[in-house]
Amino acid sequence: MSTAAYQTPDSKKEEFRKYLEKSGVVDALTKVLVGLYEEADKPPNAVDYVKRFMGAPTGIDVDALRAENEELKKKNAELIKTIEELNKRVRSSRRRRKRRKPNYYTLKIEVAASLVAVSIAP
Repeated sequence: MSTAAYQTPDSKKEEFRKYLEKSGVVDALTKVLVGLYEEADKPPNAVDYVKRFMGAPTGIDVDALRAENEELKKKNAELIKTIEELNKRVRSSRRRRKRRKPNYYTLKIEVAASLVAVSIAP
């Protein structure tokens, strides 16, 4: 078992406090709160003030962004599945084409198509 299982709630709180101090969160929050305290005209929305001071953009609908993110993940999964299916079809088509005996007519068409592709290429 880990030592975390034997920690008391007070020791967990103390560990978390030390983490916040070490990572600079305490200093950053102190600065923003002192800045808010020293404001002559207190802003109507203190939370927006803190967000702006900490560098977070305001006016963003987080729920809408999460919903959009989920939608894009689903779309991405669908596109990946489509790509995999198309790759299977291409491989299958190539295998079938290799199994066929080429005749003069199909070779002539393939050579002509290759020449056209080469002459069109930039």
